[in-house]
Amino acid sequence: MKLKIVEDFAFAHRGYDRREYRAGEVVDATDPELVEVAVREGWARSADAPEPKAKKGAPENKVRGA
Repeated sequence: MKLKIVEDFAFAHRGYDRREYRAGEVVDATDPELVEVAVREGWARSADAPEPKAKKGAPENKVRGA
């Protein structure tokens, strides 16, 4: 599975093999634990998934014409 890294993080494969991942990287993830943890924590998402849409800002609270 290809993962797109969305936030910098470090992961210890097999509990001791530490690797740094950087935002913007696309990696071929073969470690199911990496996939599960990184997606659950929001550090990565499937590279095949569409880009998330930007959230809209707060509504205007100014009174016009006052």
